[in-house]
Amino acid sequence: MALKRDSIRFLGKGVYIELVLGQKPYLLYYSLYINPSMKQVALLVHGIFDKGKIFESLAEYLLQFGIESIYPDIEPNDGSESLDVLARQVSRHVEAIREQECRLYLVGYSMGGLICRYYMQALGGMHKIDRWVTISSPHHGTLTASIFWGKGVKQMRVGSTFLERLNKSVDSLKNVPLLSLWTPYDLMIVPAHSSRLPIGENIAVDCLAHPLMYTNKFVLKRIGDFLQERSEN
Repeated sequence: MALKRDSIRFLGKGVYIELVLGQKPYLLYYSLYINPSMKQVALLVHGIFDKGKIFESLAEYLLQFGIESIYPDIEPNDGSESLDVLARQVSRHVEAIREQECRLYLVGYSMGGLICRYYMQALGGMHKIDRWVTISSPHHGTLTASIFWGKGVKQMRVGSTFLERLNKSVDSLKNVPLLSLWTPYDLMIVPAHSSRLPIGENIAVDCLAHPLMYTNKFVLKRIGDFLQERSEN
């Protein structure tokens, strides 16, 4: 057992440590989350070729509302592993966070949104998450996935068995408040309206590019407002 490089992160008043077990760095064990007074936690799940640090702006924004953000690296991040396998990493993080009583939110960007969906629909997450958000996620597939290879990439192709199964049972998520943010100018999610879902709240954002979505000021504000709706109830 060894500490992963860049494994210690301080987020507001919280800290967590990722451990590497054996030779598989993507098998993470959540060992510490310090902040007993914090009653709200957001688990942020990045997309393909990204790292958790892309969420630093969102994490800083949410902290002003008393929402602590955890944004681990989901590995491998290149689409080579299937999304259902990656979803088990999300499940392990959720279980570690839930060791302390808190309201738990889930936010997934791009491929991360599909990882979150699988966790919600197939791994019991719908019973453990208070609210969830997807940002520019290919819920109905994307044509750009046809030019890449890998188990996870194939699952993001239009008409994939993985997506067909998720979409057939999407109504099972109706009881968990959902916000789906997307941009009609998305050149990574093609067609762009693939990011829409038949449930929850879908909002089109005037953002000029896919990788600008997770730092877009309107996106940050809308996520903050959406999560605060739960806090104020």
